Amino acid sequence: MSEPVINVILVVAILVLATAFYAVRHGAPWVPSRRMERDALFKAAGMRNGDELHDLGSGGGAVLFDAARRYPASRIVGVEVVVLPYQLSQARRLLGGRK
Repeated sequence: MSEPVINVILVVAILVLATAFYAVRHGAPWVPSRRMERDALFKAAGMRNGDELHDLGSGGGAVLFDAARRYPASRIVGVEVVVLPYQLSQARRLLGGRK
């Protein structure tokens, strides 16, 4: 491999490790939610079509994609600081929100 390719791989690896370390040190671990937990969450929040939902620490986007499917007129926003779950949610978004 050429030196520029190795440098890019190293930078990406450092970025992934740094964000993972940040999340472990300053936040909670990524724990995917189950459907029944999301059902209870939306019910407790009184979520309705047209509402706005912000998910801080959205992980792979399970809550976001479920909310977008249930409430299509709503504005759904996710925030994630860890690279791997963020990339997973972006891949799901590009595939139409499917697992």
